[in-house]
Amino acid sequence: MSTTISNSENNGGKMPGGCTGRGWQPGQSGNARGRRPGGASLTAALRRTLTRKDAEEIARKLVTLAKSGDLRAVTIIFERLDAVEVERRLADLEAAVQKQNQRQDRT
Repeated sequence: MSTTISNSENNGGKMPGGCTGRGWQPGQSGNARGRRPGGASLTAALRRTLTRKDAEEIARKLVTLAKSGDLRAVTIIFERLDAVEVERRLADLEAAVQKQNQRQDRT
């Protein structure tokens, strides 16, 4: 049995160093230089340019989309609310649905 085979067996069938055998050595970074300090990022640019009014308009549009049935908008909203807030809003939504169903039953 060769060393490569025994190492690949110990590593879950993977060869050390990847498929080329010349992969990253222990302690070596795959991106040693990394991003330049002060490099532009989308998040930083948005923080600089978005005003509170812009953010409120975007939030209103997102809520409108969610109310019209856009599931992606619903997901975005619920991902950004904390769990307690989500539970409270879901309870409110369930109550509204029950109230609407009761109205429909009366007609």
